[in-house]
Amino acid sequence: MLKWICGNTTEAGGFMADLTSGQSLKNKFTLSIKQRILSGELAIGQRLPPEREIALKAGISRTIVHTGIADLVAKNVLMVIPRKGTFVNDFRKEATLELYNAILKYTGRLDENITKSLTVYREIIETANAGLAAQNRSPSDLESLRETLKKERVASSLDEKVALDYQFHLQIAQATGNIVLPMAVRSTEAMYKSLLRLFYEKLQDPGPVFMLQEKTISAIERRESHEAQAYMKQMLDFGAKVLMEQT
Repeated sequence: MLKWICGNTTEAGGFMADLTSGQSLKNKFTLSIKQRILSGELAIGQRLPPEREIALKAGISRTIVHTGIADLVAKNVLMVIPRKGTFVNDFRKEATLELYNAILKYTGRLDENITKSLTVYREIIETANAGLAAQNRSPSDLESLRETLKKERVASSLDEKVALDYQFHLQIAQATGNIVLPMAVRSTEAMYKSLLRLFYEKLQDPGPVFMLQEKTISAIERRESHEAQAYMKQMLDFGAKVLMEQT
């Protein structure tokens, strides 16, 4: 196993990466930096040590370090200031949800503060979707939703459950009649499916999920926007509760 620890260097922040087999060393290197940024071990504005020092202590080539840092700069995770060095960018302003999804896939763990923020984001988008779907849904939209729920109830594999649950929420966005809202849901697909996988691995009884999905569909069918929004919020709150129980 190769590990790198930038010792007690104050600028380095004592971050460490487990560079074992399975992924490329460059991917493991970049993911380790992302993880330390989200965890707060690397603070916004903090300067990384020189590439030569990182490579030496990591036991990896300077080329891997250089290409990894270049990748993170391109994704606005890091920034290079000429003649000063490489610094941690303010991910709150510059990064995308790809950053959080990468960490979630790498560690399989949830950061409570970020998960709460994601829950608020989803409540804003998806409760609005449910309300608009109740106003604009077509008979074919209702048929698609009920068919998805029917399949979800009998799904046996984890992959199938994840795919169908995501499809359910995407179909609600499509039922709004708005062109952009389904795009917003698709833009978070990778992150959402990662969360769903953890959710279904933890969930003991899917009954409450099915019940809330059914109530949401019924409210959409009756064109009860406020009811549809309320059931969607209950569904998201339930999911967040189950997810956070594993931390």
